[in-house]
Amino acid sequence: MLYDALESRRKLWDSIQIQKDDDEVVRRKMGRLGALPESHAIKTQRKVAKRDLFSFIYLICQIGFVILFATTTQLQGSLNNYSLYGTPNRAENFYSLYIHIALLLFVGIGLVYSYMRKLSFTGIGGTLAISVFAMQWAILVQGFFHQAGGAVNIDGTKISLGAAVNWGNIQLDFPAVIWGLFGAIAVMVALGTILGKATSLQQLIVVLWMIPFWGVNYLIGNLLLEAVDMGGTVHTFFFGAVFGVALEIFMTKKSLRKGEGHHHDNSPRYDSDIFSILGTVFLWILWPSLNAAFAPDTTMYRVIVNTVLSLCVSTVMTFVFSRAFRGGKFMMLDVQRATISGGIGIGTCAAYLVNPGGAMAIGAVCGSLTSLSFIFFQNVIHRFIRLEDSIGSMSMFGVPGFIGGLAGVFSAAIVGQSDVIYGQPISDILPRGAKQAGYQFAALAIALIIAFISAAILAILLRFSARLPHHYTDENDWDTPADFETNYERVEESAQKDVKIGKK
Repeated sequence: MLYDALESRRKLWDSIQIQKDDDEVVRRKMGRLGALPESHAIKTQRKVAKRDLFSFIYLICQIGFVILFATTTQLQGSLNNYSLYGTPNRAENFYSLYIHIALLLFVGIGLVYSYMRKLSFTGIGGTLAISVFAMQWAILVQGFFHQAGGAVNIDGTKISLGAAVNWGNIQLDFPAVIWGLFGAIAVMVALGTILGKATSLQQLIVVLWMIPFWGVNYLIGNLLLEAVDMGGTVHTFFFGAVFGVALEIFMTKKSLRKGEGHHHDNSPRYDSDIFSILGTVFLWILWPSLNAAFAPDTTMYRVIVNTVLSLCVSTVMTFVFSRAFRGGKFMMLDVQRATISGGIGIGTCAAYLVNPGGAMAIGAVCGSLTSLSFIFFQNVIHRFIRLEDSIGSMSMFGVPGFIGGLAGVFSAAIVGQSDVIYGQPISDILPRGAKQAGYQFAALAIALIIAFISAAILAILLRFSARLPHHYTDENDWDTPADFETNYERVEESAQKDVKIGKK
């Protein structure tokens, strides 16, 4: 009797909540269609806006960035510095490379992140809002640690320690802006694991917290250890993927995670899949510029050619494995995520691979293992660990990032025994010479440790912040149109529970 009474009371409360949700859905649709009085709609918007902590912090931080840029940075004094803006030995100047990398971030990643059927606004617009914020913060942080580490030349690896440090003299030039893009990319890689599950405020906090640790990793790996990572394979992609996975692991309490599985809305529509694959095409075309941006002058052509070859082979392997393990048909998810893995994996060693076959081998390994990770590993973590990596950042960026880190270790061990590479002194490319392999491995391990520990601390703190009422829907943060598909999972789940109780 007591159990029946409790069940009846639970059903009553569920029905009341469902009615409230239905009333809210109707009210919002009427507002979109203009059926509500304008005064009522305006009052509702003002009431919500007054409590919007995200906008307040977003604005205050932006004012802080303006002050910091005004007081701690200065523009490059001469535009005739050809070591920075292009020489006959470089394939392209920095401004063109900036355009390519910016397109890769804002268009490529934005479109890839818009694949979910009800999260397209967040995928594209959210990428823009968060990336421009992260970019400014990354320029300042990287410039600060650049000053702390010493004077760095064009390839971003040769250090002259002991140089005078001027904390208020961060140089603003094209390389600094490109470093800002690298930092924003690292942030978006991390946020890909919790896309659609974190509030805008939580994402903003992730940016403010993550970028300084990204800078610390830059200081240790790129400046002090002199690890070669011109394409950001370890420093950007592997670091961001590990950070994001740690966020997902520790951000959700175990008691709440037990009921989670693969969410219905974490799936595409036909048209959203088309936009997402267009983003992949942008990434594929522009990735050589990402790897070549900080390559030494005389190695840019090798970097571009090796990157293209690696991308070609990883794409072929993706189609092969997708068709072999998906019932004889191609899976759009595999093509969207795994085809670019060759570009990530080759980012550490593209400048000092002496045989194109090596680049193609790296592309084959990256394409194969990344595809297998999406085909099998994602299902394993959904089923047994109850973790849902929204975009699959660990498979898309983490797996090829780790492979690329190891490729850098083995390639450096082989090439480091030589005195020259294509007539160029080995010290111009591998600052540590024969010992470079050890430093490459140390940088990989340090990136893993810094990313995981810093993200775990932040995730535990974020547990106490507000949670989204519904996952994977633009309704949480965006003014959606009248024909937007609303979220009825709560109603469906409650009905399913009632059916199960009735059968018992």
